[in-house]
Order: sequence, then structure tokens, then C-alpha cells
Amino acid sequence: MTPETLRLLNPAFLATVIGHAATGYVEHRDHGLPFAFAFIVPPLVLHKDTRVVLPKMITSKLPDWAHKNSAELAFLPDHARELRSAVRSAILIGVHFDIIRFDERARMRASSKFNPKTARPELRKSDEVKEIMNKSRFVGRWLSVSGNQPTVLSILGIGI
Repeated sequence: MTPETLRLLNPAFLATVIGHAATGYVEHRDHGLPFAFAFIVPPLVLHKDTRVVLPKMITSKLPDWAHKNSAELAFLPDHARELRSAVRSAILIGVHFDIIRFDERARMRASSKFNPKTARPELRKSDEVKEIMNKSRFVGRWLSVSGNQPTVLSILGIGI
């Protein structure tokens, strides 16, 4: 594995990705990121072929986007399964290091100490990492207006 690939799978890095998604989600909802969504954000944003076809606006309809990009999404369920263990570790690390927290409904929020603009400034040296963080926040915002957990997971072909 390349150093960049190892960095992308680092639990602390993935916790930051989830923290950015949770921040974006909360911008449009009065509750946190559903737990299951934490497992779909990393495969959407870490895999470049998927990341580059993400829509530009949160008003894009998930079913339309998924249909239009079915070739890029064909491997999303496999990527989600492959990353499942890393995401679990990321959630534990994220909670331990106060990057993410759970609200009273067991939904994820970025910790009040987590500020996406200042999170890990050394990570912003890489254009790819910057793009991943920006897309993570976008995906969080987009998921907040895309439907409930079962609907979103079904559209993306991901079973729990």
C-alpha cells in the first residue's frame, strides 16, 4: 500500500472524515448523523472514481444520481464492507479523542471542540485530503436531505 492509502485508512483520519460529514449533516437537520451513514461516507469519498462523480449541489436527487452513476457505484457495497472494520475503529477513536460524539438519540455529531476549518492543519497540505474533507462535509449535507436510512442504503445497494 502507498503511504497515501495507509493514511486514508488511518482510524484517526477516518474519524475526521466522519466528523466533517456529521458537521455537514447537522447544518440541515436538528439531529446528528445516523449511525449507518458513518459507514457509507468513507467509501463514497475515499474512492476517487466515486468521489469525482458526486454531485455539486445537495438538491441533486440521490436516486437520479445513483442511476446516472451506476457504473461507479457498482463496487460501493464491496468498498463499504471492506471499510467496515476501519470505520468501527474510527468511531471509537473519534469518540475517545473528542472528534465525534453521540447525541441522546445515538446519532453522531462532531464534538463541540471539533472545528472542520482547523482540524489537523497538517492534513490540508495534500490536495487529495482537502478534497476528501470537503466532499465529506458535502456528503453529510446531501444525506441530510436524501431520505431516511433504509431508503438511502437501499438506493446505494448497501445492506446492514
